[in-house]
Amino acid sequence: MTHWGIFLPYLTLLSGFLTVICIDLWGEESDVRAKSFVTLASLAVCAIQTGLLYRVPPLIYMRGSFVLDPLSLYFSMLLLVTILFLQLMRHLEAKSQSSHGDLLVLSLAVFGLAVAQSNRYFLGTVAIVGLTWSVLGLRMIEGTEGGGAKQLHWSMNKSMVLLTLGTFLAALTLSFWNESQLVELARIVVRPLGKPGLETTIAVLVIGIGLMVMMWPAFQQTMSRESARGSWPINLCTQLVLGLASCAIFVRWGIQIFTKVAVGSQEIENVFSPGFLMDTKYVLAVVLTLLPILALGASRVQQGAVFLFINGMAQALFSMTFGNREVISYAMGQLGATVLSAMALILAMESMALSGSSQWVDLKGRGQVFRAPMVAAILSFVSVAGLAPFYNHRVLIKTLRINSPWTLVLIFNLLVVGLFVARVTVLAFQNEKSVPRQSLQLKSTWPELLPYGILIFLGIFWDCLYKYGSFSIRTLFGDL
Repeated sequence: MTHWGIFLPYLTLLSGFLTVICIDLWGEESDVRAKSFVTLASLAVCAIQTGLLYRVPPLIYMRGSFVLDPLSLYFSMLLLVTILFLQLMRHLEAKSQSSHGDLLVLSLAVFGLAVAQSNRYFLGTVAIVGLTWSVLGLRMIEGTEGGGAKQLHWSMNKSMVLLTLGTFLAALTLSFWNESQLVELARIVVRPLGKPGLETTIAVLVIGIGLMVMMWPAFQQTMSRESARGSWPINLCTQLVLGLASCAIFVRWGIQIFTKVAVGSQEIENVFSPGFLMDTKYVLAVVLTLLPILALGASRVQQGAVFLFINGMAQALFSMTFGNREVISYAMGQLGATVLSAMALILAMESMALSGSSQWVDLKGRGQVFRAPMVAAILSFVSVAGLAPFYNHRVLIKTLRINSPWTLVLIFNLLVVGLFVARVTVLAFQNEKSVPRQSLQLKSTWPELLPYGILIFLGIFWDCLYKYGSFSIRTLFGDL
């Protein structure tokens, strides 16, 4: 295997692009399902190829514009699994099938892999802009009903801000360190320039870009009524894709560059003072304070769920800022647990008559009619909130054992998200008139049973999540 092996998944996605375009040009209008299946098969093969690349020694991919180490491989797999699940749900819904949507899903995979594997700041910035525009296009085509001129204008301005910040970040690193590759920067920054103000500026730029990528879809959905009509798979999965891309930015662009391994190899510490970890901790403390409040104040069920899942990823990043190796391993596994919790929630919501525009009042009495799906949905909220007995709870317990006043932020966060879960539970099981049962167009009952399988895995058989998280941070601790 040569260094060109990293491009095998990209070639698979490109072949999927060409096949869908050929079917669209020379096929018939009834070939919509065939195009959707080709997209699904391309994503599945791409995920298998990416998973098999873990057996290749990472050192042969450490040069050039792309890198494939355990960290980038872990983020790549999480992104591909999320996009593959999104395409599967689109394939099952007859109303969510279009050739444009299939192409945009494939572009999500291409730009998502590029964000996770890029070895240069500017290349990663271009991939981020492409990813955000793919998300916007997919939401406008299949996630909303009606025009999206305001969304388009707002997103165009945001993309230009992202591109400007990323270009400025790449220019600063190239000017001060005469290097733009992330792997080389991780070695150079260990020897500080003696100008902490410049290093702090670069660190703040990384934090700003990561925060914008994570938060903008949720706030755009809050300001726009049009996006409220989107389905659960479209809105929640695209938010997860951007959330994972944001986590990749924080970890690969920030923690990997601006930290070093402490004595004993069980902790990482800042290269300069106050350091990237402390700056990120300040920002995420504010985020973790606001997100559960925004979830409680949301006018729609889906909007509150989106804020709650962003909160789950922010919890993981906040735990990483303490620098403890075991906590970071658990936190990396929490990102995978958040993706699995989202899958369980989507399957449960699609089994009930709850759309993206459903208000909180529409939740009343649903548990009396859809008992099995509603219990699965509530348990999914419990899982992503960090409450017992699921995997995320163990991450927070490990973090709270650290003797630091910053853990008070997590305690407050847990109290408020607990109120969110209690609100959903009380509303769902109120005595109301029966609601007509609607579900996916499937004759089997697996959408109601599969969420419980995912939740049982997150509650009992979660050890592999910790092992994968521990494997991924070998890059941060130099265990290659």
